Amino acid sequence: MNLFNLKKAFGNQNYTIAELSYRDKILNHPLINGLWTMGPAFVIVVNTKTWAFEMVTGESDSISGFNNDEIMNLQGKFLIDFPVENHGPANLLIVKRGMEYLNSRPVNERENIFVVYFYHARKKDGSLITIQHHSFPLIFDENHIPFIFVNVFSDIGFLKPENVPMGLIINRFTNETFEINPQNPEITASKDIFSSREKEIIRLLIKGMNSSQIAESLAISHETVRTHRKNILRKAGLSNTGQLIHYCLFNGVV
Repeated sequence: MNLFNLKKAFGNQNYTIAELSYRDKILNHPLINGLWTMGPAFVIVVNTKTWAFEMVTGESDSISGFNNDEIMNLQGKFLIDFPVENHGPANLLIVKRGMEYLNSRPVNERENIFVVYFYHARKKDGSLITIQHHSFPLIFDENHIPFIFVNVFSDIGFLKPENVPMGLIINRFTNETFEINPQNPEITASKDIFSSREKEIIRLLIKGMNSSQIAESLAISHETVRTHRKNILRKAGLSNTGQLIHYCLFNGVV
């Protein structure tokens, strides 16, 4: 797994950006800087008032088969054609439910709310992949309605997920997560089973730290970390860290 490093992406990839202030906003966005993915990723910044792409950067070629310039030229057609046909309606439902939820929340929460989609997509050569697609609100209008969104795409096909298409609405202000199932028109609240300390340990496990490194980082004993790790797996009904990472990915835990 990889922590998604936007600063590295901006430094090493060609990108086109219409509004220079977006760059700093993206690089300093607390939600995006805490994002982790299970492999390469690419980014599309979309203006939903004009439906124009403001920026494309990252490893789009290795994931989708289209390079950044091709995606910029395709504009919205890329987002329409990339998901497989029968998953497109589910994505539209997720967008609808996500915006309804965001607009229903107090203004001070909205910058901390984002949506994650899981769906099958088709690469340029026609081959199928499974996409994890984060969508973060970046810039809001005078009514505090978002209209610039950062979309981060990564290929998670190697995890062989069975429950796609589906989506999550994640509110980091309240630490609530809601599942969006295309078969159920209502969003469903997910139960938060981990304590704050357990989530800290999960984040460090995702970064690749072992128990000794986690103990040093959190200034606690090695035995305490081991106990927490056992409790984390027990609560989730899992047997190893690999299963835990899969669980966290599809349940918006961190």
